[in-house]
Amino acid sequence: MNKKTDKLEQVENNLDRHDLNRKQHWEQVYSQKQSTEVSWYQKHPERSLELIKATGVNQSASIIDIGASQSFVYCRFIRV
Repeated sequence: MNKKTDKLEQVENNLDRHDLNRKQHWEQVYSQKQSTEVSWYQKHPERSLELIKATGVNQSASIIDIGASQSFVYCRFIRV
């Protein structure tokens, strides 16, 4: 193999290890903490609701909430 191929393979291996470490990290976070113990927890997600309202969508709009099933935005949004 040449130097360029070796370097590319090394970079790919490092990326694979990084992805695995990241996956293990988040699996550990979700398995060891309650939803109220994570840094992104918001009992009252007012800022998120303000941003949604600012878009002008109504309650029947499709909205994707990235919260790994731990978000309370959807509960609050349908009550507004």
